[in-house]
Amino acid sequence: MMAVFTLQKVCRIKNKWISDGLSEIMCTFMLAFFIFASGAQATLTKNTELMGRALAAGVGLMNAVYCGYSASGGLLNPCITLMFCLTGKLPWKKYPLYVPCQFVGAFIGAAVTYGLYYESLFQDREQDFANVFATFPAPGVSTLTGFFDVAMGCGLLTGCTCMLIDPNNAKTASGVTPIALIFLVYGIVMCVGVQTGAPLNFAVDLSGRLFAALVGYKSFQRENVSDYWFLVVPAGCYTGTIIMVTTYQLLIGNHLPDANLDYTERDNEDRKANKENDTDLEIRRATLQSESCSVLDGVNGIHGANLNGYTMDELEIGGLIPITNSGITTNCIPEAVVQRGDINPTSIHSQLPQVASL
Repeated sequence: MMAVFTLQKVCRIKNKWISDGLSEIMCTFMLAFFIFASGAQATLTKNTELMGRALAAGVGLMNAVYCGYSASGGLLNPCITLMFCLTGKLPWKKYPLYVPCQFVGAFIGAAVTYGLYYESLFQDREQDFANVFATFPAPGVSTLTGFFDVAMGCGLLTGCTCMLIDPNNAKTASGVTPIALIFLVYGIVMCVGVQTGAPLNFAVDLSGRLFAALVGYKSFQRENVSDYWFLVVPAGCYTGTIIMVTTYQLLIGNHLPDANLDYTERDNEDRKANKENDTDLEIRRATLQSESCSVLDGVNGIHGANLNGYTMDELEIGGLIPITNSGITTNCIPEAVVQRGDINPTSIHSQLPQVASL
């Protein structure tokens, strides 16, 4: 029988580093295209309102994050990547992988936008359309003011995102965060977009600026703009990120109950809170009554707590009742407990139920 051709079987990459890098390239390309293309369309239609570009950026971010949600995480932004590293959600060794891939994806997004709008917009060589691919401060805005503007905008983005993905705080349902990012980006651009254009992602800004320079636009030199403005954007983004993420963690994040404590840690925390006797968990599991092994199937066993109040987690941690695809084995009691004479294993083994294959 001829095998059915599916795309899933073609060139499946098992190296996590390579797949993460490709994911960041693809996702950042999607985000950059939404940003650049909305800018090109706004320039073409002479629409100077920020609302359209802000909404396009938010929707682009949502779709890009969804695209890489289960792959690389869809970080897309060097400062978001930094926030993930600072909070322990991403190993530091992956930062040098993610950031270059984000630049590559943004550069491709600029190139695709240029090709798409070449005939209707970029074919006119008498005008400089660098503002489609890069941000610049408004007339009268000093470099220092622009720096604080960029720092505030990117700081709000990374700080609020840190809160949204904190499992101990907002407890945002899985898959809902990208939708919340639409409103977050929209709000930030509407607050700090007039003075500097809200360059919230300096990978997109620098990549677009570089592409614009390669096609002949003056993206690194503008009238009444510092020639070093392209350095102000990443400096402001990094500064705002470090300040806002650190502030959130020190004032709020570090003081929240840890939702990711393992079973033993949660058990100990509950005992301290309820002032219960600090009974050794191993002894508690070892002193199972014989009837607790006889009700391990049905609602009271595999699908819930047993009649004596022992959870399946408790039973499995010590290897008392390992559950396999073939049913339940009979090594209920650790050998050390049997040797102490605390429990007669024969009385328990004889009462084990015959469990069908799960």
